[in-house]
Amino acid sequence: MGFIVLLILLVLIGGVSAANNAASYIIKYFNENNLNIRKIAIFCGSGNNGGDGLALGRHLSELFDVTIFQFGNIEKMSTEMRKNYEIIKNIPIIKLNSVNSLDDINQLTLNYDCIIDSLIGIGGSDKLRENIIPLLKKINNAKAVKIAIDMPTGLDADTSKAHIDTFRANLTINITGYKFAAINKKCQQYYGETVTVPLNTSSIIENKICRQFVLEPSDLNILHQRRYNSSKFDYGKVLIIAGSIDMCGAAALAANASIKSGAGITTLLTPKIHPAILPEVIAETLSSTHSGTIHPSNYSYIMDKIQSADTILLGPGIGTDQETLNMLRQIIFNTTKPMVIDADALRCININDKLRSNIVLTPHSGEFSRLLNIPRKEIEENPIEFTKNAAKQLNCTILLKTIPNIITDGNLFYWNIYGNPGMSTAGSGDVLSGIIASMLFRIKADPLKVAAISSLIHALAGDAYAEDYNQNSLTASNIIEYLKYVI
Repeated sequence: MGFIVLLILLVLIGGVSAANNAASYIIKYFNENNLNIRKIAIFCGSGNNGGDGLALGRHLSELFDVTIFQFGNIEKMSTEMRKNYEIIKNIPIIKLNSVNSLDDINQLTLNYDCIIDSLIGIGGSDKLRENIIPLLKKINNAKAVKIAIDMPTGLDADTSKAHIDTFRANLTINITGYKFAAINKKCQQYYGETVTVPLNTSSIIENKICRQFVLEPSDLNILHQRRYNSSKFDYGKVLIIAGSIDMCGAAALAANASIKSGAGITTLLTPKIHPAILPEVIAETLSSTHSGTIHPSNYSYIMDKIQSADTILLGPGIGTDQETLNMLRQIIFNTTKPMVIDADALRCININDKLRSNIVLTPHSGEFSRLLNIPRKEIEENPIEFTKNAAKQLNCTILLKTIPNIITDGNLFYWNIYGNPGMSTAGSGDVLSGIIASMLFRIKADPLKVAAISSLIHALAGDAYAEDYNQNSLTASNIIEYLKYVI
């Protein structure tokens, strides 16, 4: 049997299993919330999401009074939708109605205990047209428990843009996995409670298809225990080139985070050593420019230091002096060592550069906007597409510090849904870059996974502090302090 034929067969079987799994969860949801549900209306479109709704209706009809409302052109039904539609027509206990015209919608009496949205699914967007808008208005105004299958209609899965009349669910059942909008907290008002149900297809097939992953605390299992018979040299020599006379604290935070993340040796090269730097950090002062940044005359010395380092971090507190930035650009392109580029060091590169696959960039939306020369608002409206394209073009890993964090090499994506608003504080990003620099050696994995795990460590440390105290008093130093509870 050919791979394509096998894939189609598994997806068809999986669709039936997904409907069965969704029905089981819906019944559980009703029972756990003490909901007295007798009558259910399912609104189905003409695509595969509508087919899921029809299959779901068959399972639910064994326990409930089910009415199906078919919306859309019957002639344009997908193969899965038509297959399920023909089956439903021959089940007398299920009422099947067509609702397309404005008159049909105006005459609808939504006297149901539960309404299920299976109109569009992941193929939809915020750009709704024609009669689906008044239909959604009427559904949203109905007094019923509302459930969405895979995606609330009116919401774009990738950009999280929402039409004003987007279906507002109490519960959204994601098929197989979360979509980006499902983990974007600003979409919570449309999703309600979220849960995933499996397709029950082969894990081999799913792994071939899946390109997007949500990080979980259990992913920290990748951190191996330290060996008894080992030395500091077994845990990585991190070299940090950072700081300036006016911003020496940023360099100290990055260095402290690196050593507290388990680096064997952390060396900091900086124009001024902050008094809060940990004694375990080897800190060296470099000559500075008139503006207080690292002087370009230090280039040869820095390159000698790089030869004995395992990983490099450039950027925290480095400043914007052009001479310094020109020197940092030389460093970036004259070494092959794994590297994190953060903060103002991101000014050293442009979107037309070809970097290395062992480089991690850690911009926030403003820095990313400057790198791409694209308005920040435009990036924030479609962060997935911009990070994917930029990572491919630059040939590196990008950790975009948005909500949720997006980590990608242009092929695979990791999403970090942890962290809290208290982490929006000065120095938090410097701590993250220090963690990544340490983990680039400690975790024996590709830079993409290392950046993702580092992002998770950083977020969980912030969450642990907020749980013990609060978000308002959370500082970057607190994140470092709480690393010991996470790693």
